[in-house]
Amino acid sequence: DVAEWKAASEKFVFRLEKVGLAVGALIASVVGSIVAFAPGIVTKDAGVQAAAKPLALILAAGVSLTAPVAVSEGALIARKELMFLAGVYFVSTALLPPVLRRIRSGGGPVSQVWICFALFQLFRSSCFLGRILATRGKKDAE
Repeated sequence: DVAEWKAASEKFVFRLEKVGLAVGALIASVVGSIVAFAPGIVTKDAGVQAAAKPLALILAAGVSLTAPVAVSEGALIARKELMFLAGVYFVSTALLPPVLRRIRSGGGPVSQVWICFALFQLFRSSCFLGRILATRGKKDAE
């Protein structure tokens, strides 16, 4: 039955989203912990280690959304939501370079670049998951 298959498919997508959140949180905590507490794993340069430590939380925030974004992208591709994906890719990619140029021209600290990355991932995650929730139970895009 098609209705049963669609219901099972939607359940599976939300299970994958939960797994994506868990995997993202795990990776973020590992990356953040290495940067904050064991930067010698990445570099022996004391200056780089000192500069990286304050960025650990910001870096972890951005990394934590990478897996859920990937899961949502996959679900939207499977649902043939290609125009929506293309629109989000276009907007998010078009906005990123001007923001990064502004940070550079203003002489902003590296932390602003990582905040920008975290917000970029948050924007994409919100758009993708929002679309999945908004189209829940509706027919696939053609």
